[in-house]
Amino acid sequence: MCPAQKNRADALLNPLLVTFRHVSACGSFNRAADGLFLSATAVRKQMNLLEDALGLTLFTRGKRGIRLTGEGKTLLEGLAQLSEAAADVLARARHCAGGAAIRVGTSFLNPASVFIDLLRALDAEGEHAVELVPFDDGRDGILAEIGRLGRDYDFLVGACDSKRWMQRCHFQKLGAYAMCCAVPRGHRLARKRRLALGDLAGEAVVLGARGDSSTVDGARELLLAQEVIRLEDGPFFYDLDIFNACAREGKILLTLECWRNAHPAFVTIPVAWDLRVPWGLLYEKEPSEKVRRFLEGLGAGAGYSAPPTTKACG
Repeated sequence: MCPAQKNRADALLNPLLVTFRHVSACGSFNRAADGLFLSATAVRKQMNLLEDALGLTLFTRGKRGIRLTGEGKTLLEGLAQLSEAAADVLARARHCAGGAAIRVGTSFLNPASVFIDLLRALDAEGEHAVELVPFDDGRDGILAEIGRLGRDYDFLVGACDSKRWMQRCHFQKLGAYAMCCAVPRGHRLARKRRLALGDLAGEAVVLGARGDSSTVDGARELLLAQEVIRLEDGPFFYDLDIFNACAREGKILLTLECWRNAHPAFVTIPVAWDLRVPWGLLYEKEPSEKVRRFLEGLGAGAGYSAPPTTKACG
């Protein structure tokens, strides 16, 4: 949750809890008072009120400052969950209000630029305002980012052929990317304009683990038919670490044309096969009315189907 979102969500929390969180982070009534623009006496009184209301001792007080008790630590952990729930409620309320900018998640490997270019072509009047929200490409984090759809983002833009992704969201296809090979610069194949499967003889090719992407699994079968190609499983979801590892070890990486500039150590070369991965918009399972209206407008402009009817403000 970004600071602005956190501040807005705090409006749904008891002010004493917001002060408690700040005091816990500062470890001192005086330092907390400075950040809250209150007197230290006022902060102490608020914490006394909170302890009396809850019937708990939240702090031990001493000459060297304050420390959370066991009860205080438990409350602080629960408060993080309350803050997330408050942010979710606020986001859904804002969706129901409508009229806000479309929030699109963007990252290095899942850039929103291709969608923004398409939107400019379809929305010449600039009817839709777009707000970009950056996120991290860590391979363990993408499922968590998908879980933030409807709360922190309206859409993520990405190439999507993942069973795990589709269990968590809906997907509106807008196009497709060719599946290619990222070949280390200086490699014997790096000057090729197009790779035949036979060109890969004797090479180690790294690709996504089996079972999540039908397109990657299709590439695996074609490569396995070339018995002299050595296949190595990478992660289900790529991040820059897999590019770095393949660059260090001089290995070829199965990749997409949209990632041709992802790492300077590679050249991206088409392969003599007809394998493509769809790209488009990922959105929550129960889209808000704002999201539905946007997708319907997109469909009217380019022939894309609208999402299934669901509750607008569930």
